[in-house]
Amino acid sequence: MSPTVAFPDFFAGREHAVGHALSCTVETTDVGPVWVHLVGELDISSACRLEHALHHADASGRTVVLDLRRLRSVDSSSVQVIVEASTRARQAKRRLMLIRGPSQVDRALALSGAADVLDIVDLDPPEPPAGALRQFARTDDAA
Repeated sequence: MSPTVAFPDFFAGREHAVGHALSCTVETTDVGPVWVHLVGELDISSACRLEHALHHADASGRTVVLDLRRLRSVDSSSVQVIVEASTRARQAKRRLMLIRGPSQVDRALALSGAADVLDIVDLDPPEPPAGALRQFARTDDAA
């Protein structure tokens, strides 16, 4: 059984008042990468939760997979959090891998230039995590 940690909505009143919501969970297993699942809108009001979740995942010392497939949007402050987490991972000789999100999320990463410095792989929405692991292995072999 995989332990899953949900990161609470510290700004729930404000986010829900303006229609924004983000679900952020971290899933760990005894082996393999740590998965950070995001659902909803990732913006300045929820970026701190993502940062907290990524620090929690970093503590495992393993590869971290950030699943963006169920995000509706991402803003520049959140992109910065992701880039900083990727930099920390590289400095610690680990990896932060992103599963490509919808076109509007992908566009935000591309326009910011972050897509050029992040490890991003494609995975269909229903595809199981094993598919992502195969893609990660291929990117490792190519490096």
